[in-house]
Amino acid sequence: MRARLVVGNWKMNPPTIEDAVELARAVAALPRSSAKLGIAPPAVALAAVADAVRGRDLAVFAQDVHWEEKGAFTGQISATMVRGLAEGAIVGHSEVRRDQGDDDARVARKLARAVAAGLRPILCVGESEAEFVAGESTNVVARQISADLAALVRGSVGSSSRTSRSGRSERAVPPQARMRPPRRARSARRFVGWTSTPTPFRCSTAEA
Repeated sequence: MRARLVVGNWKMNPPTIEDAVELARAVAALPRSSAKLGIAPPAVALAAVADAVRGRDLAVFAQDVHWEEKGAFTGQISATMVRGLAEGAIVGHSEVRRDQGDDDARVARKLARAVAAGLRPILCVGESEAEFVAGESTNVVARQISADLAALVRGSVGSSSRTSRSGRSERAVPPQARMRPPRRARSARRFVGWTSTPTPFRCSTAEA
């Protein structure tokens, strides 16, 4: 049976690095179930949190990575920068798509860069509230999966949103979500769910 992973994205919380370390230790001390737990602290707290839970059964993820390995990108973090601190990275988050202009082409490049750096990626997909009301959820998610996996399908770290309202329709789509891919997404599904290391999460439409 595929192992389940539950990752908490802390977003722009908590207010200090000390608070982040305290929270990480509290999560690491929680009783374990059949699911593996993970946390995604803010980038400024990533190193301190990684040190605090090193050797514990708790995965640490970066909240985002840039699509380039290095360069003149003020305030950005590359996948190689977080390697050694984080097991994986989140890409395609609804707020980053909405507020920072991450379209599917950019998300595809981020995903490919994370994989190339040896990180385990979480690909977020989901529809906007308007698309949900219009009954376009399946088409939107299928399109995103196909486009976001494009660089991996081509086997390169090159190029090729929905903006889901927070807490509504975004799907982090690791294997803990029960998947039933739409017909248009089936052709892309063979490229996900790999068993090699690093292992991307299976991406498809999650049942509510």
